[in-house]
Amino acid sequence: MSDLERQNKEIIQAVCKHLNDRNAEGVSAHIADEGHWTINGNPETFSFAGRYDKSAMSQLLSNFLGSFSDLEFNIVSLTAEDDRVIVEAYSKGLGKNSRSYENQYLMLYRMKDGKIIEAKEFFDPLAVLAYTSQN
Repeated sequence: MSDLERQNKEIIQAVCKHLNDRNAEGVSAHIADEGHWTINGNPETFSFAGRYDKSAMSQLLSNFLGSFSDLEFNIVSLTAEDDRVIVEAYSKGLGKNSRSYENQYLMLYRMKDGKIIEAKEFFDPLAVLAYTSQN
């Protein structure tokens, strides 16, 4: 593993720790100003799907992570090659009013100068909809 791959891997481990800690600002600090984050899916059927710039993704993360009273974001595997880092992870959380949430993720990050310039996030959108629709 090259020094750059090792550095990129450590940065993404820090991002995952921020997700686990529900720290949206910490995640956002690792996104390049020109970076973008894509959530897989059809925006017509899944309102969170789409491509977000840093500001919009920061707001989305803040709202979503802020809805939890407890959240675990656990890395299953993490692979770095060249400018890319791939994370396989799962989450389990409890929201306000005891709303439960569980999901599995595959995330692809492209890095440049120690920052995320592109993120692609794949997960079960039905789990998100079930969580956000609970009263």
